[in-house]
Amino acid sequence: MPETVGRGYLDVFLKNMPNIINSSVGILTVSNHSKNDILKFFPSYPAERICVTPLAANSTFYPQDKTICKNTIKKLYNIDSPYILYVGGFSKRKNVKNLILAYEKIEYKNIKFQAIKSWSVLVISVVLIFNYIIIANVSYHKLNMAYEKSIGTLNRIADRIEQTDCANACDSILVLGALDYSEAYSSNIPPDMTGTTDGHIIRADDEIVGQSVLCSALNDYCGKEYKFLSSEEKQKLLTKIDEYSLRNWPDKNSIQIIDNVIVIKLGD
Repeated sequence: MPETVGRGYLDVFLKNMPNIINSSVGILTVSNHSKNDILKFFPSYPAERICVTPLAANSTFYPQDKTICKNTIKKLYNIDSPYILYVGGFSKRKNVKNLILAYEKIEYKNIKFQAIKSWSVLVISVVLIFNYIIIANVSYHKLNMAYEKSIGTLNRIADRIEQTDCANACDSILVLGALDYSEAYSSNIPPDMTGTTDGHIIRADDEIVGQSVLCSALNDYCGKEYKFLSSEEKQKLLTKIDEYSLRNWPDKNSIQIIDNVIVIKLGD
């Protein structure tokens, strides 16, 4: 490659190399690529007289114990930090200058810190993922328990309603109170951590929503078609409740018919 050598060397090469080639009995070169270059510039030279001898390491070069190598380098060159060993030439095409400049910009003090930081992030990520897996499984388990418990209670209430006299002629429901341990979500996340409980999901009536949670649950899960009372109807009926001996569920007197309305007392 003429562009990689000095002008003086190139002049000597171009002047003398043809005579050298023609007087040579054979030519040794390090690669087939170099052989092809020789034939390209000296096509009259016999190809069979150009022998390729790939470069190889001397027998004195072989893998050695890393600890011994480090100690030897420390002893001979006083080097005990990361380094780059360059064994090539220094022609411009080797780009050694930029290699040295790039090496100079490496912040050796931060290499170990970066490694520690990377491993720390990995370990913390694994711990967090494992923790979230545990929390998710606990949450799903609790929610499934709440669902099964609530479905069982709904079926019992529906059955009790059907066994109550004159209930079949009623299409409205008034619910009083709520079942014990009927919060579907826990606001006290620690120590639960999951934010869920395994209690009933049949909560007390929501005045903001304006409908009976139990009424909706019976309709959705038990195939009923009950209506919920409006706020005015509910207030009017509440004035008569004290006349009846309603007790908390699951007492037999927890469900009664009042003014053609099914009244269910789940709790105080």
